[in-house]
Amino acid sequence: MLIEEKILDDKYITDAESKITMFISKDIDRELYLEGLAREIIRRIQSMRKEANLEYTDKIKLKVEGDPVLLEAFNYLKENILETTQAVESDEEGNYSKEWDISDMKIKISIKKLGQRELG
Repeated sequence: MLIEEKILDDKYITDAESKITMFISKDIDRELYLEGLAREIIRRIQSMRKEANLEYTDKIKLKVEGDPVLLEAFNYLKENILETTQAVESDEEGNYSKEWDISDMKIKISIKKLGQRELG
């Protein structure tokens, strides 16, 4: 039995236990990085909605402030974030705010349930 050993640079990973040799790049492009951060922002907003005892169908006003990279991620996938969290963007401070740490960067998220008149 011949075992072939290849030297890989640090940019790839492989599974020696697998019957199939597969090389996977560990490099993450900017878009993928921003998407990951955006998902973390969504997770924080959903957590805040739960803590505020909001129903899934409740619409919220959302204000986001913080590290420029996190704001870039928010703006990159803003439409998806707003749709997923049932939110509309606002410049107003909400009645429930929380500061979060995402990948050693700070973000302040503020939410407020939209009233009937504001939904129209």
